[in-house]
Amino acid sequence: MWVLVVVAGLTLLKSVFAVLFASVALAWLFDPLIDSLERRGRRRETSILFLFLGGSLGSLAMFLVLGQAVAGEFHQLAERLVNYTDVLRGNLVHLEGWLNDQLGVKNAFNVEAGFQALREQLVGTMEQGAESAEPGIEEAVKSAVPTLGRLAGQGLKGLFAGGLGIALTLLNLLLIPVFTFYLLRDWDRAVAGVDTLVPSRQRALVRRLAAEIDSRLQAFVRGQLTVCLALGILYSLGLLLVGVDLAVMVGMLSGLLFIVPYLGTAVGIAAAGTLSVLAYGLDWHLLAVFGVFGVVQMVEGMVLTPTIVGDKVGLHPLVVMIALLVGGNLFGIAGMLLAIPATAAAQVLLLEWVRAYRASEAFGDA
Repeated sequence: MWVLVVVAGLTLLKSVFAVLFASVALAWLFDPLIDSLERRGRRRETSILFLFLGGSLGSLAMFLVLGQAVAGEFHQLAERLVNYTDVLRGNLVHLEGWLNDQLGVKNAFNVEAGFQALREQLVGTMEQGAESAEPGIEEAVKSAVPTLGRLAGQGLKGLFAGGLGIALTLLNLLLIPVFTFYLLRDWDRAVAGVDTLVPSRQRALVRRLAAEIDSRLQAFVRGQLTVCLALGILYSLGLLLVGVDLAVMVGMLSGLLFIVPYLGTAVGIAAAGTLSVLAYGLDWHLLAVFGVFGVVQMVEGMVLTPTIVGDKVGLHPLVVMIALLVGGNLFGIAGMLLAIPATAAAQVLLLEWVRAYRASEAFGDA
């Protein structure tokens, strides 16, 4: 019964718990920095305010730079849409000839005829609609008034509901820095309070395990964020050299999604490959896109991750993939995002259990 109540509460208040979780995660991530500033003689509240100010200015500058670059890319993309259609038609014509040759039948597939038939159908539909609207336009307007009124009412209701949802979302986003401020201010006292709840005979063990888990998770999160930023820059530069449209947006998105290992690479290859085929067809540009992602992944595996993250997490690649699959199947994207930290924490507990088991009488000789 209590389990059902808890599950129902989590479902109904999931937005509130999402805000709390994000605030706790930010407070945990930045608490070492605030502690360092506090040890240098600065007041904790002042250090938190300076952190928020610097983070806000940095985020605004990054948004302006990236926003200008992405806006320019979308402008170029709009100018090249006609070329996309021509390239697509040329590829289909080439595919038509290859299929006709393979099947041994002439004109088994006629792309030009298909395009012409589609164009005629669209034009005919528009002309038929115009002709049917001429004779009885007054009757059509009268019959359409109730329908238009119902649609307008539904539209206003949907607009109100959508506006309310947007307002609640903005309110939740504005609450995150507020919650984070108070959590950062009282973080050390909260940790000390939790420490007093641990039995004294187990306190040393719990402290050691908590410190090890915290060290691993801090190293993974901070290192992974740095790797994601570096990958976004490298992906963007590589795609710009290849000449793919929306190179900066695709590159930075791929780097951002790499916070879940392998997800950013898969999304980036799919998006950049599609844009390359639309712009240039099946030529060397597509191979160059694969080459960019392959080279950057080699740099990530051989240079970035060993240098920035190191071996503090200590998870085998097979364990990482299994954790991602399990987390994704159980909880979707959120499960994939939390799979690696949860597995790293579980590994610390498992290693401690193995150590205790080997030191026990059950493991020793009779």
